[in-house]
Amino acid sequence: FTRDIQAGGNLIREELQKRLGISSEQAEHVKIGGRNIDDVDPEAIDEVMSDAVDNLVQEVQRSLDFFAATSGDDKIVKIYLTGGVSKSRQVCEALEKNLGIATEVVDPFRNISINEKEFDLEYLQAIGPMLSVATGLAMRRVGDK
Repeated sequence: FTRDIQAGGNLIREELQKRLGISSEQAEHVKIGGRNIDDVDPEAIDEVMSDAVDNLVQEVQRSLDFFAATSGDDKIVKIYLTGGVSKSRQVCEALEKNLGIATEVVDPFRNISINEKEFDLEYLQAIGPMLSVATGLAMRRVGDK
């Protein structure tokens, strides 16, 4: 069962910008774990992040409820997280804590041979979760459905 939640990371960034009056770049920094923004109270950052992450968790819960209602006896045992929001440790922790389901950030390059002389492995590790769809599409063959 897969579902894209389009508003995930963007919703968090927009909420941070709106409620804290910070730039998009600062909000992105906060989203992935930064708390040192000039003239912004760290407690205010925590409050906004908590509210935004709670909204995202509720959206995931709705997806799980839909799956449970339509799948019969199947049970979800792990959530695989991709996209920019996967860089936020707070999101992963909130999903696990509130849903009681193990959550793992996807590494789309895990089973792909990469020439270390041609690619920066640390960089690929950092951006990998944002490239999961593109990597999957690149692995397809003509005629795949």
